[in-house]
Amino acid sequence: MKTILKKIDIKLVIAVIIHFLITFITDRNIFIFKEINITNYILCKVVLLGLLILLWKFIFKLIHKDKNAVDYFKKFLIYIIPISILLVLCWPGNWFGPDVANFYQFAIRGNFVYYLNYLSSVFYIIGLMFFPVPSGPIILLAILFGIVFSYLTKNLYDIYKSKLVYLMLIPFFMLNTLFYTFYANRPIIFGIIYLLLISIILLDKIKNNKLTNKKILALIILTGVAAYWRTESIYLILAIPLFIFIVYKLKVNFKNIAKIFGFTILSFLAISLPQKIYEYNFHDYPLSSRNAAIYILPLSYMLTKDLKGKNLESNLAKIDKVIGIEEMKKYPSYNDTYCIWESNCKKLDYTKEEYKEFQKAYFDVIINNFPEYLKTRMLTFVGASGLYNNTFTTKNLYNENIETLFERKDTKPFINYKIRKVVYSILEGRISDKGRSILPYNLTNNLIIPLLFIGILFIYSIVKKKLFYFLLSGMLIGHTTIVFFTAPANYAMYYFNIYLTGLVVGVMFIIDYIYYKKNKKCYLLDIKKKNKKKVKREESKIKKLIVQAFKFFGISGIGWLIDFTTYTVMTSLLKIDIMIANIISSFLGITFVYLVSTRKLFQNNSKYNLKVKYIAYILYQVVFVLLVSYIMTFLKEYLLGFDVKLISDYVNIITKIVVTPFTMVINFIVMKNLIERI
Repeated sequence: MKTILKKIDIKLVIAVIIHFLITFITDRNIFIFKEINITNYILCKVVLLGLLILLWKFIFKLIHKDKNAVDYFKKFLIYIIPISILLVLCWPGNWFGPDVANFYQFAIRGNFVYYLNYLSSVFYIIGLMFFPVPSGPIILLAILFGIVFSYLTKNLYDIYKSKLVYLMLIPFFMLNTLFYTFYANRPIIFGIIYLLLISIILLDKIKNNKLTNKKILALIILTGVAAYWRTESIYLILAIPLFIFIVYKLKVNFKNIAKIFGFTILSFLAISLPQKIYEYNFHDYPLSSRNAAIYILPLSYMLTKDLKGKNLESNLAKIDKVIGIEEMKKYPSYNDTYCIWESNCKKLDYTKEEYKEFQKAYFDVIINNFPEYLKTRMLTFVGASGLYNNTFTTKNLYNENIETLFERKDTKPFINYKIRKVVYSILEGRISDKGRSILPYNLTNNLIIPLLFIGILFIYSIVKKKLFYFLLSGMLIGHTTIVFFTAPANYAMYYFNIYLTGLVVGVMFIIDYIYYKKNKKCYLLDIKKKNKKKVKREESKIKKLIVQAFKFFGISGIGWLIDFTTYTVMTSLLKIDIMIANIISSFLGITFVYLVSTRKLFQNNSKYNLKVKYIAYILYQVVFVLLVSYIMTFLKEYLLGFDVKLISDYVNIITKIVVTPFTMVINFIVMKNLIERI
C-alpha cells in the first residue's frame, strides 16, 4: 500500500510540474512580458502552484475511482455543462463597466489594481494563467460556481439520499445569478467565496462532522480571503471562529481560543500584507474614488433638499475643502457618484487636519438630517434590490456590430454578436435590447426574496431558541445593514453574497420541509411528531384563526373604504401629496378597525387595558404607514416608468390597491398578538 501511495505521489509531482511548466509557455499568449511586474507575477505563480497541487490531487482521485471524488465530479458536470453552453453563446462573457477592463489591462502586465483590492487582480492573473485568453477569469469564476454547487449538492445528497437536492439548481440558474456568473468583478468573486464558507459551516453542522486540521486550514484561509476582500466583511475574522466553536463543539479554553482566533487573525494579516506594503510605500493622502463615493452618494442628493443644522454653513464649508459642494449640487444622485466621473469633485490640496474636520462636519450634517439621509439610502437600496429596474446592464456594451474586445480575435463570438445580444437581453430580463427589465423578472430576481428567507430563519431561530441559526441569520442581516449604509451606488452586485446565500439557505430549508412531508424526518427544521388529539386541536385552532381572519378582513374592508375614499378625495380632488394623504387616510381607517375589532373580534387577555394597547398600535402604525408610504412612492415611480396612459391617470389609486392586501395581513397578525397575547 505504501509503495502504491509513493507511486501516486511521484506521478502527482510529475503531473503538477509538467502542468506548471506548460503555463509559462501559454502565458506568452496573454501576458505582455516586456511590461511585466515580476514580483507580482512570481507571487501569482506560487498561488497557482498550490492550486495545481489541489487540482491534480483531485484528478488522481478520479482516476483511482475514489467514491467522494467521483460523486463531486458528477454533481459538478450537472452544473458546468449547461453553463459552458451558455458561455459559448454569450462569449466572451460580461465586460460591463471600467472595473473589469482595468483588471484585465493591469493583469496582463502583472500589475495589481490596488484601489479595488489586490486580491481581485490576483484572481484575474491566475485565471489568465489557467486559461490564456481574456475570458480566463470568467471561466475560472464559472468553475468556482460549479465547485460550490457540487459541494452543496453532494453533501446534501449524503444527508437526504434524494433527488430533491437538485432543487439547488434554482438559485444557481436564476437569471440574475447567471448574469453575474459571467461577470468577474470583485463583489461577485467575493460572493461565491462567502457562500462556500457559509456552506461548509452549515453542512458540517447538519452532518455533525468532526474538525480536522485540513478543515481548520481551509476555513482559516477562506475567512482571511473573504474578510479582507470586502471591507464590510471584516466581521468574519470573529464570526467564523465563533461558528467553529459552536459547530464542532470545541472546548472553550485558552488553547483553543488562541489556536482558532489567533490563526484566523494571522491569516487575515498575511493576506492583507501585499496591499498594506503598497499603501505604506505609495499611498497618497487624498480620498480615492472608492472611498469618496461613500460620502458623495447620499450627500449629493441630500443637497437638493432643505437641510437643517445650527452649523450647516460651517459644516458645508469644511466638506467643500475635500469634496466640492457645487460639483455635487451639479450632479446630484442617489444612484451613482456622477460628480466623480463627470467633474472630478474630489480635491487634492487639503491637509490631514482638514480631512479630520471634513469627517466631523459630514457626520454632523448626517445626524442633523438623518430622516433625509435614511430616505436617500432607501432610494439607493430600492435601486439595488432589483424590484424597480436593473440599471446595471450590458446593453450599451454590445450596442454595435462589435465582434471583438481588446482587439483580440479570441474574444470574437463563437456564433455571432446578435446571438450574444439576445442572450444578454434574456439574462437581464429584457424583451429587447432597448427595453427595461420586465415585471416578472423583477418579481423573481430581486433581493427581497432571499432577505425574506433570511428574515424567516431569524424569526424561526428566536421562536425555537436555535443559537446557530440566530447567529447565522443575524450575521447575514448585519451584513445587509452595513452595505445598506455604505454602498457607493445602486448596483445589485454589492448585495450579491446576500442574494445567493439567502436563496441557497431558503432552498435548503424547502428541501428539508418537503423531505419531512414524505419521510417524517428532517435535519434542519425542528418539527416534532404530534399525536392525533393534538393534531385535531391544532386543526380546530387553524379553522378558528381562518374565521377570525376573514372577519377581520371584513372589518378592515370597511376601514379600507374609509381610508380609500379619504385618500382618493385628497389625492385626486384636493391634489394633496401622496405621502401626506396616505398618512391621514390610514389613521382614520386604523382607528375604525381598532375600535370595532377590540369590541367584536379580539378578547383582551392581559393586564394592559385597551387604551394602552391603542397607543401601542398607533405607534406601530406610525412606523408601518411611513414604511408603506415610502414603498408606495417607489411603486408609483415604477408604474409611471411603463409610460401607459391608463396607468399614469390612475397611478395613485393603483398603488393603493396593490399594497392593501399585504398591509391587511400584517395588521391582522400584529393586532391579534397585541390584543390577545400581550
